[in-house]
Amino acid sequence: WHMPAAEAYPAPGLLRDACRRGIPVVVTADAHQPDHVARDLARGRELARACGYRGTVRFERRRRIAVGW
Repeated sequence: WHMPAAEAYPAPGLLRDACRRGIPVVVTADAHQPDHVARDLARGRELARACGYRGTVRFERRRRIAVGW
């Protein structure tokens, strides 16, 4: 949203397809500055939810852990 294209990546269509195929999603921020950490995470979560996701995943010691919202 903050780059010249001003759009979500991945695009909503790709997220919907991934959700239909059972591919889990991780919502993160590509922060290159301290004030960008956690920027738009709520917006990303809402986009994932709108595309059909009912939760996200996180990783701990290379193990995937489901996280609801």
